[in-house]
Formats: sequence, structure tokens, C-alpha cells
Amino acid sequence: MWGGSIENAENSNLEIGVKFCGLCKPEIDTKKLFSILADKIENSKIRNLSKFDKIYPKDYELIIMINGCESSCLLKSSSNSAKKHIWVKGFIYKNKKYTDEKNLAEKILIEILDYISFRFQEGF
Repeated sequence: MWGGSIENAENSNLEIGVKFCGLCKPEIDTKKLFSILADKIENSKIRNLSKFDKIYPKDYELIIMINGCESSCLLKSSSNSAKKHIWVKGFIYKNKKYTDEKNLAEKILIEILDYISFRFQEGF
């Protein structure tokens, strides 16, 4: 179980952006990861997930940076002034290698819910 609460997520107005690398040599199926993550986020009552649009960028509070491989080319790119970034490098997340997109999405969701819980406790 995670530390974050579904109730806090339901009341959250957190804007979450997802930014993808150029996918020159993907090790993971980024579309599958995004789809699983979007389903899990929707089931957690978080409603504000969208793909990062560099033409019409929003000010996201949290951005999920999905690199298709361990080269992590997004680390070299700029993002907006998000307060929180979640970095995915192929199947690696927080220096741990996962076996599939589903397990990876579950770990990302846990971090999102923990962040929402922190925001709620801090009165954001």
C-alpha cells in the first residue's frame, strides 16, 4: 500500500504533464506505459493528466519524464518550472529496474499519490 490517500487525490487540483523523449531506441513501450498510467490515475480519481505540449505548454506542477531507454535524453532537455519531476529511464525508475510497464506504472502512481498526500498535509 502507498502512503498517499485516494481521498486526497480526489480533492487534488494537481496538473500532471507527461513528456516523452524522441524514442530513437526505446526499450519500453511508452504508449503502453502511458495508457496503463492514465488508467491507474483515472481509477485513483486524479483527473488532470495530459501529454506535455511544447507548442502550447502549461505550467504543470508535476511532470513525468518518460525516456524510452537508459540514455535519458530528456535529462538534457528543459522542462517548465514544475515543482516535481518523475524520471523514467527505460525500465529504470529510482535506480531500480522493473520487468514490465504495469509494475513501472504502479510505482509511478505510488509516488504521485505520496506527493499529493504531502501537498495536502502542507496545505497546497
